[in-house]
Amino acid sequence: PEGHEESSSYEEDLENLRKKVEAGASLVITQLFYDINVFLKFVQDCRAIGIKCPIIPGLMPIHSYSAFVRCLPLMKTVPHDVLDALEPIKYNDEAVKDYGVRLLVDMVRKLSKHGVRGFHFFSLNLERSITRIVDELDLLDEQVQRELPWRKSANPRRYAAEEVRPIFWANRPKSYLAKTMAWDDFPNGRWGDSRSPAFGECDHHHTRLL
Repeated sequence: PEGHEESSSYEEDLENLRKKVEAGASLVITQLFYDINVFLKFVQDCRAIGIKCPIIPGLMPIHSYSAFVRCLPLMKTVPHDVLDALEPIKYNDEAVKDYGVRLLVDMVRKLSKHGVRGFHFFSLNLERSITRIVDELDLLDEQVQRELPWRKSANPRRYAAEEVRPIFWANRPKSYLAKTMAWDDFPNGRWGDSRSPAFGECDHHHTRLL
């Protein structure tokens, strides 16, 4: 919301955004920020030049101090209280992650008071913090059950109780190869050091629609 890092001016960025909306864009999602006043000013400036479509704030939890530092070039304004809070815990990934969750919960509540009704979370494949934020804010009314990826059984007893079905890969060699041929690309399934507490424990999967 402060303009692209390579743009010549903030005003030029706003004008280019206006042209995109006039060309058919129906939704704007901002880059990450941690100062809600920056976002509110951006929305006000957009409305002043005729941009009327929804503007969704892009929010990213702080998973680790090193990841936060890498993102600093994307922001021109970072509140001093955020920097001050991170300084004494920057070598403690677990504490940084907890702070990142609390920070975004507070930001969402403050933005909601200003009439913001939609939020985009940058998860970076680290869904645990997002889930904690959504739970803390009570954004979901109920647990959503995902459709099972197979044809339902005609047997009523099996249909009612079946939640897991084994896959016999020996009978589907081509499918097995297709599903596993890229496993070595990202052996941890994510990016970075899997030992960091920022990754959480891979002990269950979420079936919520966030």
